[in-house]
Amino acid sequence: MRITDTELTLIKNAFADNDELLKVVRKAFFQMELTDEDIKNLSVLGNDAMLSLLRKIFLPEIDAYMPIGQNIDLWMTIDVKEKEPYKVLWELQGRAKVIDAVEAGLARVKIPYKEGREGIRTFTPNLLPSLPEATMVDLIARNTIITHVEQQLFQLKVLAGMKQETVEETKTRLSKDSSK
Repeated sequence: MRITDTELTLIKNAFADNDELLKVVRKAFFQMELTDEDIKNLSVLGNDAMLSLLRKIFLPEIDAYMPIGQNIDLWMTIDVKEKEPYKVLWELQGRAKVIDAVEAGLARVKIPYKEGREGIRTFTPNLLPSLPEATMVDLIARNTIITHVEQQLFQLKVLAGMKQETVEETKTRLSKDSSK
């Protein structure tokens, strides 16, 4: 698994049965206004181990030591098959904005501040007929950052709720299942 046992423990400790913290993380990544309570809640994520883990989840990078078949980064998920080059360029420009937005979200989790800054509101399409390319790039960025953040928050929720078994418990369960 991409996530180590130590990282899984961090996830469980922070996010198990804690949807409110997941929602505050969402607000931070979307650059929405944070309350004093939100900022207090984010403080539990401010240690180096957790920040490193959140970076690994929200902004994965190619890593030579990653388990086989589990390397991914945000550039890999751009669909370029059978697309016109100018449409691929829109995707690339949109993805660059997404990566910048994820970096800003990670920075905001590390050092929370109340007022929202450039975020998904910035990418809301401007619908100026004179700038159709910019409108497409902003729409791609907006939809991608929303989808990406939601998927990673859901991954954290699922991982936080996973039951952990020891090797012996797994062997016992499997031997019981095979004897049925």
